Amino acid sequence: MFKKISNWIKNLFSKKEEMDPHEELLLHVPEPEIPVHVEQSKPKPNHCSVHTRFRRHCPACAGIV
Repeated sequence: MFKKISNWIKNLFSKKEEMDPHEELLLHVPEPEIPVHVEQSKPKPNHCSVHTRFRRHCPACAGIV
């Protein structure tokens, strides 16, 4: 409680740092007007097509991973 009150009083008398307008532009980059196409790759399979999940002793599953 005392710490909150002391910090509040310190904040009243401390100077607030203002950002340069050029720095604000660099930090807040606007979204482009034209949407950018991002190609999504297919997820890598975790197991072979014989099983429904990864089998540790299956050589086909071990070969994929």
